[in-house]
Amino acid sequence: MVEKLGIAFAGGGGKGSYQIGVWKALDELGLAQYVSTVSGTSVGGLNTALFLEGSVSKAEDIWCNLRKGDILSSLNNMSLFTSLMINFPYVLPLAISTFINEGIFSNEGLERVIDSKVNLEMVSNSPITGYVTCCCKDEISHVRFVRLNGLETSMIKKLLLATSAIPIVFPSVEIEGQEYIDGGTRGFIFGNSTKEGYDNVPLLPLIEEGCTIAIVVHLSAATIIRKEDFPGIRIIEIFPSNHLGGIFSGTLDFSAEGARKRLELGYQDTKAIFEPWIESMNNLENIAISFQNIIENSDFTEIKEKQNEGERIRESYRSKYNKNK
Repeated sequence: MVEKLGIAFAGGGGKGSYQIGVWKALDELGLAQYVSTVSGTSVGGLNTALFLEGSVSKAEDIWCNLRKGDILSSLNNMSLFTSLMINFPYVLPLAISTFINEGIFSNEGLERVIDSKVNLEMVSNSPITGYVTCCCKDEISHVRFVRLNGLETSMIKKLLLATSAIPIVFPSVEIEGQEYIDGGTRGFIFGNSTKEGYDNVPLLPLIEEGCTIAIVVHLSAATIIRKEDFPGIRIIEIFPSNHLGGIFSGTLDFSAEGARKRLELGYQDTKAIFEPWIESMNNLENIAISFQNIIENSDFTEIKEKQNEGERIRESYRSKYNKNK
């Protein structure tokens, strides 16, 4: 069997610089060169595009030099923003169902960052296969995993805006006559009860591309992969060792200071996982063996406790969302 390595980048807004730190460590350890497929949701989709460009130093520079207002550029809906600030999370389920077409913020700032910082031609022509996840707003259960390779740059930009269209935060994006939003929306509301539900940690594109080993980079403890759902692939999950922040202090924090801290944490967490085994990871076959050893020595007890708490919160969101549909 030929081994193939893939990476799945989870969604999480401003927490996403953590993933660049992971990539930086993998690059220094010599593991990034073996990656054949990358998939991402939301900010993970943006980081997927950067990975396809191939320069971790450029990605680090983009994240660590964000200025205030570069992403959250202008308020579209001040009344909704004020209500969320005061009443969050009580109004969140109602807000998702009511304002799913709208956004508190314009996506013009993110579009400017994509236009000025991301080489979409290189993304389209990358030798690495890349996917982003987006969700049809009229049918949240309809999730698309879209391959970026070979697409026109205008379509890639639309897809990057769509996968990043966090409900309420950014407006939906029209693609081929349908409105699309953040690909992790279904999992956020309905959880990840089936393997098709891992939208915020998109493993399915890696499996469909024949990956036999995978690194999943989480931005919270909300979802642990049930590995029994994916028996044909060895999975190493990287979780932040420290909390990356809440909605306002993490997801919506696109400050350079916050980005640098999270990037460094991702770098250190990844080095801690892989460095003890790196001498034996000199080819894909040995990487697969080492991955199995790492998996067998992993303990996610504390993370599972946090996940159970997250599922209780999602259950509350689900019931309120269904009432307001």
